[in-house]
Amino acid sequence: MSVGLGGAGGKGTETKESAGAQGLYRLAEQFAKETTGVRTGLLETMQEVLSTGGSTLPIVSSAVEGSRKASSRALSEVDKELATSGLAGTPYGENIRAGQIQEGEQAVSKTQDAMGQKIFDMISNFVLGQGQTTAAAYGSAIPGDTTTKERAKSMAGNAGAGK
Repeated sequence: MSVGLGGAGGKGTETKESAGAQGLYRLAEQFAKETTGVRTGLLETMQEVLSTGGSTLPIVSSAVEGSRKASSRALSEVDKELATSGLAGTPYGENIRAGQIQEGEQAVSKTQDAMGQKIFDMISNFVLGQGQTTAAAYGSAIPGDTTTKERAKSMAGNAGAGK
């Protein structure tokens, strides 16, 4: 079976298309038209994550801000404990405080990186999953075509029959 997708063949090229192939082509065109906006938005978001780590995306900005607030609250608690214990302003107390500040900065940095990676992974998985689901649906729509599961069952049955 050959599927003509338009513009691929030259003059005088004869292409035989089954009704199933024609139907699949129409479904593919319809799917592409219906998902153009979504795909464009997802690709723009992926580009944003790649170029800036997602720092301008609202969800990432919100997560980073939440991490900053948590770090600030933790530092305030350390300051209160140091003051209560009489260690505030001492070299030991300042060392504890500096460690808390460093941990907070690292947490904020990791938050942006982690969120950017998660967004990128989710979009990649979504796009790949959609393509696989669509391909599987199109493949099962072709008359006479067997699915991978059916072929596996058949092969397993034939292997068992030969024993």
